[in-house]
Amino acid sequence: MTFYEQKKIQKTLKDLMKQKKMTYESVGKRLKISPATVKRRLNGEDLNLRHLKEFAGCFSLSFYDLIEISKEHHREPHQFTEAQERLLSSELWIMNLFRMILAGLDLAEIKKRLNISEKDVRKVARDLEKAELAQLLPGDRFIPIVQFPFKWLPNGPLSKTYDKLIVKNVTKRIELDAGKAGLNRQFEIALSPEMYKKFCDDIQLCYEKYRNISELYLSSRINWDHLVSGVFYADFFSLWESP
Repeated sequence: MTFYEQKKIQKTLKDLMKQKKMTYESVGKRLKISPATVKRRLNGEDLNLRHLKEFAGCFSLSFYDLIEISKEHHREPHQFTEAQERLLSSELWIMNLFRMILAGLDLAEIKKRLNISEKDVRKVARDLEKAELAQLLPGDRFIPIVQFPFKWLPNGPLSKTYDKLIVKNVTKRIELDAGKAGLNRQFEIALSPEMYKKFCDDIQLCYEKYRNISELYLSSRINWDHLVSGVFYADFFSLWESP
């Protein structure tokens, strides 16, 4: 099960909970586990085949029924609340910390990359949990409570704080790039909502395919001199660079 497939199944389970008006507590009672464990399994990486069969049983579904439903399930954008946006827009480094949590980094790596104290990371971690954005688990490992994609409030705190920064960084990158990475012309994609979701799914599958191929190349160390890397683009360019 790939990371993307797991997230789709977790999203499907959470949507089923909403439909049946079930809570972490009620699911926990059925499975004879704590609400915290239910929350962790539905938001983190601690989800295996046995857990999926148990969750499926909560909704009177077979394991295969759950898989088929998740295949047809498209993840709807998470709408940030006003409180969530106020927190993420309060400091640029807090937004970057949240993005690193989504990328799977632990406390030690986040502290190192942002060059901030452990005390500051733990303080923001408490704020993120209170805002229902992320949770810090024992062992200093984070799990996100919400998942991509995200939807900003129209003219909300995030838009007011970061719109100009994003446009500035994108414009600067295009000017510096001079077409060397395919940005030699601008284009726009106009699709129906259903087709756009399919486009996102196809992009994800394409990414996973070539990521796996890349891992094979890197692990075999064959013809390294002839490999072309696109890592530099993601590594050195970010919409969230400091002005």
